[in-house]
Amino acid sequence: MKNDNLLACEIVHRLRGRIRIKSKAFKYIGNSLKSEIEKQLLQVRYIENVEISLITGTILIYFEDVSLSDQNLISLIQNTLNSHIFEICKNEKIEKSSKYVIERKLQEESPKEIMKKILTTAGLLGYNLFFKSKNTAALTGIRRFLNYNTLSTLALAMPVLKNGINSLVKNKRPNADTLSSSAIISSILLGKESAALTIMFLEEVSELLTVYTMEKTRGAIKDMLSVGENYVWKEISEDNVKRVPIEEIQKDDIIVVQTGEKISVDGKIIRGEALIDQSSITGEYMPIKKSIGEDVYAGTIVKNGNISIIAEKVGDDRTVSRIIKLVEDANSNKADIQNYADTFSAQLIPLNFILAGIVYASTRNITKAMSMLVIDYSCGIRLSTAVAFSAAINTAAKNGILVKGSNFIEELSKAETVIFDKTGTITEGKPKVQSIEVFDNSISENEMIGLAGAAEEQSSHPLAIAIMSEIKDRGIEIPKHNKIKTVVSRGVETKVGKGKEAKTIRVGSKKYMLENNIDLTLATEAERGIISRSEIGLYVAQDEKIIGLIGVSDPPRENIKKAINRLRNY
Repeated sequence: MKNDNLLACEIVHRLRGRIRIKSKAFKYIGNSLKSEIEKQLLQVRYIENVEISLITGTILIYFEDVSLSDQNLISLIQNTLNSHIFEICKNEKIEKSSKYVIERKLQEESPKEIMKKILTTAGLLGYNLFFKSKNTAALTGIRRFLNYNTLSTLALAMPVLKNGINSLVKNKRPNADTLSSSAIISSILLGKESAALTIMFLEEVSELLTVYTMEKTRGAIKDMLSVGENYVWKEISEDNVKRVPIEEIQKDDIIVVQTGEKISVDGKIIRGEALIDQSSITGEYMPIKKSIGEDVYAGTIVKNGNISIIAEKVGDDRTVSRIIKLVEDANSNKADIQNYADTFSAQLIPLNFILAGIVYASTRNITKAMSMLVIDYSCGIRLSTAVAFSAAINTAAKNGILVKGSNFIEELSKAETVIFDKTGTITEGKPKVQSIEVFDNSISENEMIGLAGAAEEQSSHPLAIAIMSEIKDRGIEIPKHNKIKTVVSRGVETKVGKGKEAKTIRVGSKKYMLENNIDLTLATEAERGIISRSEIGLYVAQDEKIIGLIGVSDPPRENIKKAINRLRNY
């Protein structure tokens, strides 16, 4: 099987003290990098001379130590190339892109703009068909092209004409617009503006459908990554906050974000700490602790805690906005097969000109010859791959998957190894209570869980949600309690009961228990079981005494085994 790895090396020939090695990477190093690599290799003590050929993509090495194995020399070359891999990849991308035909970027136009062009073209076409003056049709010479009808047709066709000519000048090859330009110019030269306008009208309708599909994809992506907050709490002074539209927030403004709210800017925490769900940015389901001085991003959610953030990036500068822009421009990141289809279809375009010449030579009828320029034989090849990739990106966005370009879909088809993020991917992302241990004989299992629920009742942490879900499933009544105190990344506590009989209930990590001088000796054996089952242990304490241990884990998705087995069979 052919190895497409840039750093893959193969030995062309080998003699005593001399070896020639071929690598795809050598074709993309350029003259400046060539000299640098040669100097770098000549510093190796056993290498006498080095010659790199950019044309054949090979390197010829003369060396002293004849005991060196082929693998030693290949590893040396690969390590040297790897130190310049970013520049090599960049050169490869530039060279490949220069081979492809230049096509117009339709995503730069909105459906409204294209709709205006369609209506204008339709209006001018209607005028030519039904109201065109015979005097205008009879114009000859330079006046034939200086009347408002012809000038209007040329103005409407300018984007197509410009791109068609640009492809011939810069790319040295025709594209689809070159073909359309030929048909439009030929029609105008023959005084048949209506034919030119008909071609333009059909093209604009097809462009409208393409751009509409792009807009739908943009909408799906924006809905998925939407920051979601139209108003935020702006800090006017340390004791005064004001609710303002997100559009009014400027760089260096301070905003206050509380539990359950989305963060609307990229910035740094200057006060407070919180557990933040960053799954929309990083894909990691479990929230992480953020404190003073740490960065936070727009689109993430404060699951627990209150923070004040100084805005560093707002509006289109935010991380989430840059992600949306990146995926909006996915059509510029074409797959190799898509570029190949575009190039191959461009090679068919000269066929139209040849056929037009044959028809004219046979019939001496310029109108019939012109009709061969209107038929685009390359259209099906070019559009089929583009539509397939565009549909895939759009469908992925609707299902919550970001694909940054069709080239990444193609790369996925070549993958031999798939690495999964466990939480929320292989698992459901919804932790559940799996095991319960009680260490106080005077308290039942349901009573212990009820006490844990008293402390966790107001928390939105996934582990707290697991406990509250278990309480609902069992129909347990949560005892009355006082205000809940949250210690971020440690646990929660509250008081249950009244007066002198009130008892402090703490629920949290082992570290939280030890920080509150709670003896965990009774939980030692149960803790080993929790670890062996890969569960997360939540300790429950009453005053200074441990009373229970709750094991929580995130169960695998129902069909995950089937999905992985299907991947193995591909």
